[in-house]
Parts: sequence; structure tokens; C-alpha cells
Amino acid sequence: MIVKLDSSRYAVDFSQVKRPGQGVMSMFSKRTVEVDAYAVGQALRAVLRHCSTLDVEGRLQVWNDFRLFLDRTDYEELRKKAPTLQHQLGPALEDEVLKLKASYLGAPVLRLHVDEGGEVEPGHGVLKVDWNADESGVPSAAGEVTVRLDKPGSPGRPATGAKTERAGSALLKHAQGTFALVSGLHYVVGRSFPNAGPEHIAIPGASGRINKRQVTIDVEGTMALISREPGESNPVSVNGQALAVGGSTRVPLPAELLLSNELKLEILPC
Repeated sequence: MIVKLDSSRYAVDFSQVKRPGQGVMSMFSKRTVEVDAYAVGQALRAVLRHCSTLDVEGRLQVWNDFRLFLDRTDYEELRKKAPTLQHQLGPALEDEVLKLKASYLGAPVLRLHVDEGGEVEPGHGVLKVDWNADESGVPSAAGEVTVRLDKPGSPGRPATGAKTERAGSALLKHAQGTFALVSGLHYVVGRSFPNAGPEHIAIPGASGRINKRQVTIDVEGTMALISREPGESNPVSVNGQALAVGGSTRVPLPAELLLSNELKLEILPC
């Protein structure tokens, strides 16, 4: 999906984005290629894995300034989804930074541009990466859509490597640690697998008895909506009560989950 062009530019082929429940899209079916929030999130996560610059303490310091050049049609469609990008890309990107045990130099920002030279084909993009320590504000150039990806109200707040420091309304606790759950975001919980979406929480050390997408969690203030994925056969119980396949239950926090009769999870209010 990502091909390095030079030290600061990467070609993106959005047809290679593997979506949950789907195979890799055909490179020749351009009309089926979706350049949406999910695709952009996967591209940003992928490009971060190419960064190798270390700070003075020897910790990876990833880019925080991203410029995505698109075909005009793709740009116009993505521009309409700017609020979704603002809401969802920040947490997804921070997940990747934490996995890499890295840090930002400053507030992460995504800028969308039209490729005025006409060199970028539909379903493709060119992603330009850089570092930007200026946290005083992000001016927008003419014809540019600027999306700040940091936590609202805390410009420039860097990722620190501690998952629980992200703004959230609950914590998902397991034997290996905790994950912050942000109110209003949708999470899928299960064992790790390649090309999982940005909404996926992989539980470290989960056995093969744990499904890849066994249960979903939506936190709503002091409540949580727990749902069992359709078609997933391994059992799920919530506060000691079995949850039917495809079923949901809304419970107050704290709540206790048991996956496949072996993996205990707790959802705790912050």
C-alpha cells in the first residue's frame, strides 16, 4: 500500500487497503476503491512504520505533519468527511504511535490537497511527511483542508507511551495492562491478526480460542454497550450472564467480561 518515493514522500495505493471481512481489492477495479477515513487511517499507520529517526533518549520520534495529495474527485469526497477524520484519526494514529513506543514532536496534523499537476490517479495518493514543532496553531493554505489529530482542548500534547493517558471515559483492563476507551468510539476486541482495523483492540497473549473480533464495546458515559459479533462461535459472558451470538446488552460500569471461558476483562469508569 505504501511505496517510498524519496526521504519525505510516499506513494499510496488505496486499492491495497484490506478492510475487515474483505480480501484485498483488485488493483484494476478503480471504481470500487474507497478513499475514506478508514483507508487514510491505514495509510498513516503504515507510513509511521517507515520512520526510523530517534530522539536524544534513543526513542523513535515519528512525523507529525502529513500532507496527502489526491485526485480532485477523491479529495472532494474526503473533504466532506473532515469531521469524521478529526474525530477518529487521532486515536487511531496514537494507537500506532504507542505500539511503536514512539513520541510526537508536536501536535499531529493532516492536510488534504488536490494534486493540481494531475499526476495522482483516482484511488491513489502521495503522502508527504515532516516534523513540525509549532504548536501555536495550524494555518490553512488556500484550497487546503487541515485536520488536527490531537486531543481536543490539548494542542500539541504528545503521545507518551502510556495508553491510559489518552482522554477516555473508561478503561479496558486485562492481565497484561489497560486500554483507554473513548466515549463515542466503537471498539472491537479479540486476538491479534494482520491488517486489523484502527478500531481493533488486540489482547496480548490471547489464545486461539479467542476470536479475532469476538466482542464490541461502545462506551456511553457511565454505561457500556457490549455486543457479540455475528458468526463468532466462542462464548461471551457479561457480569456472569451469557451473551447470545449477535446479541447486545447495555450495562453500567464497572462491568466484567469473560471471553471463551478463559479471558477475563474489566471495563472500569475513569
